[in-house]
Amino acid sequence: MTRPMNETALDWGDVRVFLAIARAGTLGAAARLTGQTQPTMGRRLRALEEAVGHTLFSARATASC
Repeated sequence: MTRPMNETALDWGDVRVFLAIARAGTLGAAARLTGQTQPTMGRRLRALEEAVGHTLFSARATASC
C-alpha cells in the first residue's frame, strides 16, 4: 500500500542513497562508492520508494560475458 507523500517524512539519508545510485548507475557500484552493503542500499531505496509512492528505478538484468 502506498501512502500520499505528505503523510510520510522523507529520510534524507534515503535521498542520498537515491542520488548515489543515480550517479553510479547501479546499486552495486553505489554501494561500493558509499561504503555500504548492496542489501542496505536496496532497503533504503525501497523505503524511499514507499515514502514517495512510486518506483524510482526499473530493474534490468546485466549479462556477464
